[in-house]
Amino acid sequence: LKYMLPYSFLFLGFISWIVESPFIILETLNRSSIEFGWIQVLVFCMFIVGAQITRILIEKTSSNFTITIGLIVACIGGILLALCGIAYYDYLYFMVICMMIISLGVSIAFGPLNRGAIDACNEPMGRRTAIFSTYVSLFGVFSVLLVTIFNDKTISNLSFLISATILFAVGIYLKMNRSLTQD
Repeated sequence: LKYMLPYSFLFLGFISWIVESPFIILETLNRSSIEFGWIQVLVFCMFIVGAQITRILIEKTSSNFTITIGLIVACIGGILLALCGIAYYDYLYFMVICMMIISLGVSIAFGPLNRGAIDACNEPMGRRTAIFSTYVSLFGVFSVLLVTIFNDKTISNLSFLISATILFAVGIYLKMNRSLTQD
């Protein structure tokens, strides 16, 4: 759970962006589908950059350090995103910059969290990956449920949801690390 829950909460936030951002950008803010496409390119390009940074960090540092770096970057993006929801509720490009930072951090943390979750027990590999996939799928469904419940097609609601999921991921990871080092 030390690796699976933070991974799942980060995934929940990221899926929330994927599910809700088209409605906000295209319907609420009346932007073109071309502009929406470019925004998604920027967010997902940062995810690719994060994966490359992860590869470099893993070669030079520990998995826990790499996860910590990713969570710090995602947390900075999440805090900025929450501020965006409060102060700049209709300022799309500030939200996009925040999502790019979050995407970078989430990507840096995803690889080692994924590996840690899969390698955490001694069950056969098929069972481990089935449990991992089940958690991810359940959090994906939960993400869509949350977006549906709190859907008002505004930057504010989406920014608070994504920021909360990042803070949950960071809190759980820190709590689990602290309790494991005290044992």
